[in-house]
Order: sequence, then structure tokens, then C-alpha cells
Amino acid sequence: MCALMSERARAAGAVNALAGIVGQRMPTPVLDMLTEAGATANGYEPTQAGGWDGGLPRHALLGYTAGGLSLDTQNRLDFSKVVERAQPVYYPETGTDLERVSMAYQAERERPSAANTLVGTGTTPGSYILSGAPPVPGGPFNDPCVDDAGTPLIGNTLGWWFDGDGDQGTRENSGRSNWTSDNPRTYKLANVQIDAVFNKVGWHYPQERIIALWEDVAPTIAKQRPPEPLVMRFNTFDCGKILHANLVPKEFELDDFQVRTPTDIIGQHIHLPKWDLTTNDGAANGWNYEDGALAPGMVIERIKAINNFNGLAGGTHNLVDLLVALGKADGLPADLVAAVANHQVDLTDLAPVPTIDTGDPGSSVQAGAGTVDNPLKPKPHPFFLTGVGGDCDVEPYGEYCGARTVIQRILMDPLVNVEGIDRGLGLTFSHDHYGPSTFQQIGLYSTILAEPAGSTWVHNESGVPLGTQHDGGPTTWQAAILPPAEPVGTVQSHLIPDHREFYFEMSDFQHAYEAGVYVGAKPTGIRLKFAESTPGRYFGDHGEEHFAANHLSHLDPPIVTLAAPHNVRYLALDELFGRTRVFDWITLYYEAIPLSRTRAPLGAMREALATLEDDRLLGVFPEGKRVAAWGEVYPPKRGAAWLAMRTGSPLIPVAIQGTQGTLSVDVPGLRRVAIRAWVEPPLLPDDYLDRVDPIGAMMDDWHRAMDRRLGPWQR
Repeated sequence: MCALMSERARAAGAVNALAGIVGQRMPTPVLDMLTEAGATANGYEPTQAGGWDGGLPRHALLGYTAGGLSLDTQNRLDFSKVVERAQPVYYPETGTDLERVSMAYQAERERPSAANTLVGTGTTPGSYILSGAPPVPGGPFNDPCVDDAGTPLIGNTLGWWFDGDGDQGTRENSGRSNWTSDNPRTYKLANVQIDAVFNKVGWHYPQERIIALWEDVAPTIAKQRPPEPLVMRFNTFDCGKILHANLVPKEFELDDFQVRTPTDIIGQHIHLPKWDLTTNDGAANGWNYEDGALAPGMVIERIKAINNFNGLAGGTHNLVDLLVALGKADGLPADLVAAVANHQVDLTDLAPVPTIDTGDPGSSVQAGAGTVDNPLKPKPHPFFLTGVGGDCDVEPYGEYCGARTVIQRILMDPLVNVEGIDRGLGLTFSHDHYGPSTFQQIGLYSTILAEPAGSTWVHNESGVPLGTQHDGGPTTWQAAILPPAEPVGTVQSHLIPDHREFYFEMSDFQHAYEAGVYVGAKPTGIRLKFAESTPGRYFGDHGEEHFAANHLSHLDPPIVTLAAPHNVRYLALDELFGRTRVFDWITLYYEAIPLSRTRAPLGAMREALATLEDDRLLGVFPEGKRVAAWGEVYPPKRGAAWLAMRTGSPLIPVAIQGTQGTLSVDVPGLRRVAIRAWVEPPLLPDDYLDRVDPIGAMMDDWHRAMDRRLGPWQR
């Protein structure tokens, strides 16, 4: 853990020194959440800051050997983790002693060094080139807003850059911008989850995650503003600041496309512009800072875990009382509770850890918080406040309680063509590196467009000037670019004619549901647990459900299994057993229950009942055999409803279309086909108890549910 250093080390200096704990997740970068008040108090310009910690100061968490406790779920549909108790280590927002030394070391442009000769093993005296600029929020070790000589671009400074003639001693490209190191062009961004509608028939995806300007978040969620890819424009020579807030849920909820996955942090990994690699890569590559914004739910989770730790540290606790305090006692078997009733958990070797002075008087948390008498609480965001729901003092908290803002910083270096005319960096982009396998499928991308030096921009259709709002907006994918009338330095951007610019962002594919189907999130983008999703997807915590599907192909059992949270055991005709090695392997894999076509299936029903009573999933095919097309068998067999009424387990209809083209009655071979499957609302036994024929009524409802999906394909 980096915190203090000797006087000898302090005198020698350090190129890079990061606060953190080996083996644990890193804290945010130094100065990354510095508020405007904190900037003023520490000698920075308020325009260089604008961060927010959400009620949880800069910190890291120790692991299990230091009293940590977590609830982990790892199966094929769920990779979630909840931190229940954790010991914090706090770091000053303005930097530890070692970080401060490192920042000071970087602020000196040249350090004595040596260079290897190109021939032999000798060396020659030389200089090690560093930033040479003082630290700033978003660039504590390397302020990118310097020219190639290391001159900070402050005020009206004219910067000089290499000219590409091969001579490292000449810098003949020059220019300046009104947006400088002490007054950067600012974009305020938020990651937000929305219900994105894609076409006129209502195809949509309720867990779409995009990046929007702060003023655009509310109208985009409310569908008052069409969602579009975020476009940030900068001119050559602009110094830029990005205030990055994260408003999305801390988990991507299980749906038909992706598994439940932690999405507790989102970063912005920027390509091509110049930035401080140690603190602004948006990725934590290597042992590096976590340069990203925690989700509000994750800030709340950590706050609860720290409060739990501080409330329990230093004492001995009865295990059952401890589980009750953590809210984990509900549902535990009585015999298990009785067995551990006298077990004591000794935490006397641990001590509570209160917060420290962050060095930022604008922080939402002051020194000494996080104790039993003064627990940590999530704070409203300065702009988004609490969001939908309650306030931030008591649970349930508002959806934006705990939301943070972190700071990033970039510079648009000049790039000229062979005529010496500014061509700019062109199109660059930014995306998340912490959960790219989840996010890149659902729209979380933005772009940075570099325009000619000194340009102004207006909306291509309305002529409204762009970039005039406090959050950097308005911005749009289409704009008219108007270069300056006079030269800006040597790059001759005034020779570039006015032109229109259209930015299109394309994806290889897009997740989507039909109109009215909400899985994973509500129409407002607020998280919706899978079991609460529509239309009627229902899976209990431990099984006890059974699926009743139509039967077109030997491929149907795997299709039903894909729709279930874990493996399904099937009733299968006994004539399939011993047929071929392939079928024997399949029936063994699914632990299939042999069902006779000619005798009363008493043994099969007893085994099926035992399966449900053992909290396992069961699959049945009420048609009783493979059929060439839906509707060929009526009425269906009554066994599925009999099992439901006997055990009280829900009967879940699953309609399958397309498998008739492979391994079916008409197509015995394996073919590539398009398959659709619908999981319908469950049929609950209690709803049929007052019927004259409960079993028959349930099967009639099953048939109607199936016919709604499959009937149109037969007509």
C-alpha cells in the first residue's frame, strides 16, 4: 500500500507512484473527483474541476482476510456478486505523500539520464523528457494540454509542434485556441439506460445503454428526444475536459440475449487524442487506477458494506444475530439456524475505519464519517439530484443517489497535410473497457470529431450554433463546419472551405424485443428483475416449475433448456432408449424419464413428481409425440396439468416454431433452420381450483396460449 515515503525517496523523486493495495481493486485516480470548491482551495482553477464522489470518498477495499464478506453467484446465467462487509482504506483526493512527490517530479520537463548508442554498448548523456506541466484534475501526472516543447497552453499562449520534416529540433507548426489548460472546452456526459425504440412497429430494447449530455438525459429517457450516438466536437489545438457521470444499474439484468452480469463501473477509453495515460486510459490496464465512474448502486453497496464492517469490527457476535443484521436470515432452514445458534464470530482483532480529510472541502463526506454514530450515506448528484424514487437519507434510495462524476482531459494535436493545411485527427472514438463484451452490443459508444482550428459549428438543418450550453451541447450527428476567415497559427485552416458533416454509427446487430415485451428493464429504463418481466417469464428461486412445449423435433428439448435458468429433466418415450448411441447419450445427459406409450405410466409419473418435489425443473410434451405441424394433436395429453395440480407447481407454456425443418418427422436429417421460441406466462394451479375440471381447464388454457403463437404460422 502506497501512502508514506522516506525523506531519501522524497528527495530522489519518483516517476510514477500509485496509491493502492496489491491484489485488490484500485482506487480512482488522484484529483479525479475534485470538486470546484476543492480546486479553488488547492490552487487549481474551478474550470479545471467539477468531480463528485457520491457520498463515498476515494478509497480501496481490503479483502476477505481483513473481515470482508461477499455473496457470489456463479452459474451459466448469473455472474453477480454483492459485497456485504468490507474494510475500507481511504486516500486523499489531492493525493498521498508519494503521489504528490510523483506529480512534482513529472512537472519538471527534463531529468538527467543517458541514451544508448546505436552501435555497441555505450551510452551518452541525455535528458529524460517528462510532461513539464503542473498537475491538474484529469491530468495529475501528465497534463496533455502542452505543446511539443512542454509549454503549458495557458491564456493566449502560442504553442509549437513538430512539423514532420524529420528534424527533432524544429517545431514549425503553431497555433492556439480559446480553450486552454486553465479554461478547457467541457463536455458533461452521462451513461444512461433507456428503452430504445427502433422502428414504427415498436421493436425496442429496454436495457439499451448510451451516452448522453446531461441536459439530454431526462428527455431521452422520457422518449421526448430521439436517442442518437453522442458526438463531441473539438477544434485542433483545443484542450478538452470531460465530466463523466454513470447513471446505469450496477448489473445488466438477465434477458434473452445476455446473462446477468456486473456492470458496476464504466470508463471512457479514448482513442488518438493526447491524455494522461496513467489516470485517463478508462481501463485500469495493468496495475493502474480504476479510471471510471462507479454505478450509483455500487456506491450504495460499498457504503452498506463499509457501514456493516464498522458496526461489527471490534466485537464478538452471535452468527444468527449477524445474519439477521446483514438481512441474510430469511429463508434459512430451521434446523440450520438451530445448529449454529450458539456459534460466535470473533471480530475483536478488527477496528472501525472512519473517513479521513480528503483535502477537498467540497467533498460530500468530511473526516470522521462512516462510524456507528455517523454512518456513510449516498448523496444526491449535484445536477441529477436523486432521480426517480426516494431521497438519499433512507431506503429505498432514489435511483441516482450515489452517482459520481469523474474527470478526464484531452488535447487535439495538430495534423497537417503535405501542403501544410490543417487536416485534424479526423474521427476518433471513446468506449468502455470494463464491460465491453456487454456494452458494445447495446450502444455504449461515443465519438470525438476533430474540426479545423478556429472553426465554428452550427446544426446542418436549423443553423443553431452548437456547443453553447454548460454541458457542451447542443450536439448532433449532422453539422455545418465553418472554418475561420483568418489563419490560426501556421496550419492554414482558413483555406478549408465551409462544409457539411454527417456522422453515422453502425452496429453489426442489435438486441430487440417486440412491442410490449419488457425484459430486464421497464419503459423508463429502470431495472426490472427477470422474474418480473413481461410477458410472464417466471422462474422461481429453486425450481419446482415444469415446462410444457409443443413437439416438432428431437431438437426441442435443448431449445426449452435454453429458455430455463438451469438444466431440465424430460419425460421421453421409452422407445428412444437403446435406439442409438447418440440417443442414449442424450437421454443420459438430460436424465430422461422413460414414458411408455402402451402401458399406464405410473412409474414415470412417480419419478416426475419426485423431480418436482426435489426442486428440479421438468419438461413435458403434451402432444405425446413429434408432430409434423402444430394442431395435429387435439386434445393434448393431461399429464402436464395433473403434475401441476398434484404438486402446486406452475406450468409454463413454451411455444417453438422452426424446428420442424430438422430432426423432425418430415426432415429426419440435421439442417440449418431459423428457430423462434416464446416463454408464455405461467399457469398457476390455484387459479383452477374452482373449475369443474381443473386439469382439463388448465390444458385448454395451455392450448390457447400455444395457439396464439403457433396458429398464425399454420394459416
